[in-house]
Amino acid sequence: MNIIDSTFYHLVLKEINYSLGDLYMLQDVAVLQVNKGQQITKDSIEDILMELYMFYELKQQNFALISNNINVYTIDYSDCYKYTNLFSNLHFYGIVDYSNLNETKQFQQNNFGNTKSKTFKSLNEAFNYIRPKVLI
Repeated sequence: MNIIDSTFYHLVLKEINYSLGDLYMLQDVAVLQVNKGQQITKDSIEDILMELYMFYELKQQNFALISNNINVYTIDYSDCYKYTNLFSNLHFYGIVDYSNLNETKQFQQNNFGNTKSKTFKSLNEAFNYIRPKVLI
């Protein structure tokens, strides 16, 4: 499900469309939807990381990040550790995976260290599970 079709889309405070994908920022949750066929590398995601930093970190706002995997894309795993250590206020990372849950779980275990993470089958499930945990 695309976030635009969700019941919480009206809570989006800022929406930015990049060539890599779309970033939706709510008060305490950011949702990233990567476009089909894209590759996430440190360079391709740099603008998105900067936006997250400006929106949440500079305000010292706790937040969660949901990767809503509605499209197939690739990730340069050698760069992943560079993403996860950038945000001290990132309290939860969720991946909505509509296809290969086992591969996604392995990715999370290997790349998100101390940040709590979980795989979900739907965007609504992720949002409803994660949001209360960030507000703590």
